[in-house]
This record gives sequence, structure tokens and C-alpha cells, in this order.
Amino acid sequence: MDCSKSMVSLFLAEPKTNLPPKCMICKVALNSSVFERQLSPQDYERYTSIMLSLLWYKDCMKDNEELVHCGFCSYTEIQVKSFGSQFMFCKHKGCKKVSCLVCLHEVPKLAEDYDADEDDEYEENMEKIEKHFKCAELKESKNIFDKAMENGQQVAYPVCGLAGMKDDACTHMTCPDCQTVWCYFCGLEESACDKSEDDDDLDETAAAIYRHNTDWEMNPQRCPMYLTALQDIDKSWSNDEHECLEKFHRIRSLKYLHQAYEQLGANVFEQLEKQFGIISTCGFTLDDIKDGDLQLIDYGLLNEI
Repeated sequence: MDCSKSMVSLFLAEPKTNLPPKCMICKVALNSSVFERQLSPQDYERYTSIMLSLLWYKDCMKDNEELVHCGFCSYTEIQVKSFGSQFMFCKHKGCKKVSCLVCLHEVPKLAEDYDADEDDEYEENMEKIEKHFKCAELKESKNIFDKAMENGQQVAYPVCGLAGMKDDACTHMTCPDCQTVWCYFCGLEESACDKSEDDDDLDETAAAIYRHNTDWEMNPQRCPMYLTALQDIDKSWSNDEHECLEKFHRIRSLKYLHQAYEQLGANVFEQLEKQFGIISTCGFTLDDIKDGDLQLIDYGLLNEI
């Protein structure tokens, strides 16, 4: 139950980042009806509003505009992108809350005419508001970190950029939009993949992507057809496809987070952790991100044979 609540909260807080909703354990995209059964009536109203707005916003918006959501109700609006566009002033008559578009927390309102006897409360609210100015300062750095997390948990189709996570089938992928055939393991489209010139074990009508799997055990430019095949030369991999997929995306996530760390530097990462708790909530330690093993395949066993 706690897992379901967390999954719903995560999606409603940042729908564009967490679409489609995924299982928090195996990271597999959920059937919409399964996800909707976890929603309370109030959450369902917000969910339908978000989904409808996401369906049409790309066709309606200009390049300098973005879609923003109130974190506390179903209200949605289009804003012009700007450094100063930090707060959401909800206009829903049942909400009217002000929230920070970076950390998504509520921002206290200041009364236009306050009583001098309420100076302590005023100063306290001002301190809370000023903390959100730091959010604005770190906004772009947080976007880099968030994008690294997003890239780690899904793989983008190499031509059209549509991204997602595969199921427990093979690593051969076909984009439902542009029909590009590509490899999930290396991320390359078939035409760019290293392939054998011919393969006597393959039927002449077999798709060219199969030749990308030929002799993958001895050629680092080739990839396995199934993730479970990796255990044949690297015993750190499981014989369970779901466990392999989890390991693959863990390594992939660490690779992108390490790149973000190198780009932003230790000082900015420390500020992001202090302001947003990025390390304590991402599932990795700072040592993992800085020095984690990013090698997908250890060919050591093969070299010993």
C-alpha cells in the first residue's frame, strides 16, 4: 500500500518526468487501468486533467512556452519560459496555493497589510520564501541531474527520441512511431550496429539485426540478444531477465549520474543535496556516483579460457 501511494505521489508531482507510470520495484510501465485503480477520487481528477493536458500541449505551445501543474490540485497552465518563472500561482477556486516549480513545495503567501504584532510570523514566512530563491539558482543544475536520472531509467529510440523501458523479451527493438529497428543494449539503430558479414546459422530472410548478435561473446562491438546470456561470460549477471534489466539500468543510471557529477562538480552536487535531497532520494550513494563500477560486461572469464 505504501509503495502504491509513493508511486501515485511521484507521478502527480512530476508527471512529465514519470510518464508512463512505472512499478517502483521492477520499473516496468504499468497498464493505465492498473495505475488508475490506485487513485483516490481526488487524485483521479488530477490524473485525468494532467493526461488531457499532456495530450494536446505540444501542439498548442510555442517554443518559448511550457506546461506547468499545480502540485496540490488539477490546475494546469501554460507559462512563458524564463529564469524568473519560478512560482505557480494556482487559480483553482478550491486551492489558490502558491508553489515552487523547482522543488514543488508550497510557498507561504504574504498579506498585503500585516499587523506589526505579527512581525515574527512575517519574518518566518520571508525566510521560507528566500529559500526558494536558491531553488531558482539551482534550477538548471537540478534539471541536469533529473535528466541523468531519466536517461538512466529508460533508453531513447535513436532516430525519433521516443524513450521507454523494454520488457523481458529480447534486445531487438522496433519503434512504434518511426519503425526504426535498433538494439536496446547499445542503443544504436540497426544500420549503425556492428554486424557479421554473413552467418551460416541464420536464414537468409532473417532480419539484419540478428547479425549484430553473432559472436557477441568475443566482440565488444556486438551485443547479446538476451540479457540473461551475459552470465555465460560474466557471472555477476543473473539468469533472471527482470534482475538483468534492473542491473542494466542501475549501471546505466550510474553512468549518466557520474557524467552529471563531472559536469556540475562536487560543490554544486553538495548544494543540490542540501536544497533538494537528491542523493538521499535517488537510490544511490555519492560514492556510487563518483566511483561506481560502470562496466557492463567483464570479459575476464572469457580471457581465462
